[in-house]
Amino acid sequence: MEIIKYPIEEAAPECLLREIIIFSTCLNRNNNYQIGRKGYAMIEIDLYPKWTWKHDLTRYVVLSVVELFYPNFEVTGQENLPEKEEPIIYVLNHNNFLLDGLMLWLGLNREMGCMGKSTFFSHPISRLALETFKAIPVYRKKDEGQPYGPKGDVAERNIFVLAHCRTLLHEGKSFVIFPEGTTHSENRILPLQAGVARIALQAEDEADWQRDIKVVSVGVCYEEKTKFRSNVHLVISRPLSAQSYKEAYEADPKQASDSFITQISKTLTEAWKQANQVETPQFTPITPWQGIRMLIFLLISMPLAGFGWLMNYIPHRVTEPLVIRYFDKRLTRRATGKILVNMALLPLVWVTLAVLCSLIFDLVWGGLLLIAAPSMSYLAIRWGEVFQLLVSQFAFRAKALMGQRM
Repeated sequence: MEIIKYPIEEAAPECLLREIIIFSTCLNRNNNYQIGRKGYAMIEIDLYPKWTWKHDLTRYVVLSVVELFYPNFEVTGQENLPEKEEPIIYVLNHNNFLLDGLMLWLGLNREMGCMGKSTFFSHPISRLALETFKAIPVYRKKDEGQPYGPKGDVAERNIFVLAHCRTLLHEGKSFVIFPEGTTHSENRILPLQAGVARIALQAEDEADWQRDIKVVSVGVCYEEKTKFRSNVHLVISRPLSAQSYKEAYEADPKQASDSFITQISKTLTEAWKQANQVETPQFTPITPWQGIRMLIFLLISMPLAGFGWLMNYIPHRVTEPLVIRYFDKRLTRRATGKILVNMALLPLVWVTLAVLCSLIFDLVWGGLLLIAAPSMSYLAIRWGEVFQLLVSQFAFRAKALMGQRM
């Protein structure tokens, strides 16, 4: 259970109660409501579901698939993060739809919450994924009338969202915010919304400026965000402390928030620029013994890798056309679309092939094929990468040898 604090002046108690009922009914939670001391409404609510094996499995599958798509992470500035868990708001640039927050999970290997638009909670599968990654619903006016969208009460609902964010900070937890407010492909940081500054400063004010809440900007750069097996660069800035704005906030909360968000914008822009300047590791020659080992691997694994390539050839060829036609044409959503389509399409293809194998040969062979399909598919990927590396090494040495002779 968590205790949420609402300043009474932000909304009438009956409005708060109505919102709690709506929100907890949406997520199937229990809650109690009462007026607390110091002019706050105290709401005790179990926002997150009981953790089950389904959440463990979902987290493992999602992170594994995303890491398969983006296998190489270059993280700069981890020394700027505290060693122990502290209340931190991570702010990121938002260029890759649902994947940006997962980059932080993979790059930092830390537990943190996030935000997602409320309509994503309307489907059981997407709701399970959002619950797994501690997502908090955010309500948008343009989603009115849609399932799990607001119903003419966007402001009241988001008061609850902001209060929950502050509660997480009071408990020493962290979460991610994308202050640009939308995903985009522009080669710049969009003007930031001031919500992140207000959350941090209000939370510190509620804690009598004793919580030491930090805001950490993280610049994310994708080498080729829609390309399978491409690189990702993360640059972590030095933390900004909300405590340093105590006097300014007590004098003028709005001006303090504006000043804080301006500083956050500067650090995020700088982190993003640095992430874009990180160079991909240069070509490194391998030793003859490493080359021999690679060649042996290619020869031994060729039959299984070849079969894995054949199994996945059709899904590989049709994924991008399907995403463009039926999911979304925008580059910001294409990588997410590719991952979702493949998560649905590949198991379907594997099961179909296993059934055909069972009908043609034997049920045992069909079962073995189904069990081995994921491993053979990954082997095909690694085989192609090792082959390309070996060819590039051979070309490098051949060019160097010709240069010596000339």
